[in-house]
Amino acid sequence: MNRRAAFLVALKELRESLNSPMPYVFFGVFFLIEGWFFTAPLFLNGQAVMDDFFAGLPMILAFFLPAFTMRLFAEEYKTGTIESLSVLPLRDGEIVLGKYLSALAAWGLMLAASLLYVFLLVLLGSPDFGCIAAAYLGAILLGAFYASAGLFASSLTRSQVVGFLTGFLFCFFFFLIGKAAQFTPGWPGALMTFLGVDSHLSSFWRGVVDSRDVLYFLSGTVLFLAGTLASFNSRRWRSS
Repeated sequence: MNRRAAFLVALKELRESLNSPMPYVFFGVFFLIEGWFFTAPLFLNGQAVMDDFFAGLPMILAFFLPAFTMRLFAEEYKTGTIESLSVLPLRDGEIVLGKYLSALAAWGLMLAASLLYVFLLVLLGSPDFGCIAAAYLGAILLGAFYASAGLFASSLTRSQVVGFLTGFLFCFFFFLIGKAAQFTPGWPGALMTFLGVDSHLSSFWRGVVDSRDVLYFLSGTVLFLAGTLASFNSRRWRSS
């Protein structure tokens, strides 16, 4: 696989996305919500911490990342530009990886902007940088997982709306099943706990990096990307 080709695809997608006002609207709403989660403990409890900021990510990203990925394949299917992209000297894997990297870059920009909250913590107190670093690693892995789910959803349809709703349902499933596990006894509850993102994020929020949790997110990401590649291959085969 040509990594440079995938990188060029990622730059193209990111440039096209940032030329639209929609990402800026989503980013603004995201930071408005997360800004509340950051400042609420500060003003209500006098605590300069980022616990609520990270705790809100599983639900909030289930909405925002599919909103970014919904156009990556669906729009190209609808407009027919996927055909012109397909005739370029690019492998299917490079196209999928490039589009995925553009979603990761968008999430990376959002996380980089959130470092302002860390700067404020330094001014207000003495934060535990080890705990914050682990929490950011968990946020990166969560975003990578959700972005792959959203990309897979976009590869299944020609409609951006359907792509968004399907991606949201994929991400929301992994959020909700972990919440429902506490009301489900026995081995079904244990299985639901394992499938949910909450049980794998809790250690990161505490400042602990467990290789099993890292493997959970990486394996889920790889499975969704493999599904995206298979879906893209199938559409190209049917259209040829």
